[in-house]
Amino acid sequence: MKTLSKSLIPMAMSLIVMMGVISSCQEEEIASQQAPQDQVDALGGSTMGRVDEKSQLADILARSLAISLRDERVRALVKREVLQKRDGDYNVLFARIKDAKVPNTNIPFFEVLGRNSGMDKEQWSQYMYTVENQFPLLQIAVP
Repeated sequence: MKTLSKSLIPMAMSLIVMMGVISSCQEEEIASQQAPQDQVDALGGSTMGRVDEKSQLADILARSLAISLRDERVRALVKREVLQKRDGDYNVLFARIKDAKVPNTNIPFFEVLGRNSGMDKEQWSQYMYTVENQFPLLQIAVP
């Protein structure tokens, strides 16, 4: 009887482990959820989960900045401003950099962001006015 119980314990444990592995490998149906049209920002990204206006404003600007940073001239401008380390950190106030001209162009930084936002000039102007009022100390930080 002792030998039978000693051999059943490892078999039972193996069976439990195998059942766990099999059940965890089964595919689950995941319902794809699409964001309602009114919850899609200007760049096509979902703003679901971003319930307040400030978060949505920040999300739009972050996406536009990310797209703009693909241009090495924009990166050079941000790098130049950040390396000045005015407060000892690698960041720059948005208000200080927004009107700076992108190197080798005559285009202000905020206009480059606007071109990559998916908004027309009027929408972008209104958006920038709102951002400047909502986030007067907005910074661009470089890790």
